[in-house]
Amino acid sequence: MQELACNLIVATPASGEVSTTSVCVGCLMEVAGRRFKVNLICLPMEGLDVILGMDWLVNNHVVIDCGQCRVVFPNAEGLAMIV
Repeated sequence: MQELACNLIVATPASGEVSTTSVCVGCLMEVAGRRFKVNLICLPMEGLDVILGMDWLVNNHVVIDCGQCRVVFPNAEGLAMIV
């Protein structure tokens, strides 16, 4: 865990504005049986484990299929996985 150089304020629909100065660098996260190395900003919120932002989804070529109510990960050849 590391401290950010400044106070980060995030507006959320559930909790209004929350602030933090903490980040967890180089965490391993498993999604759909695949492992990824991520930097996680620690927010003082309850009921959520991880929020995957649009930038992360785009960089990992994840598709949100609203019609089928599912999240689709590319095949293993298209991923930069951490083993």
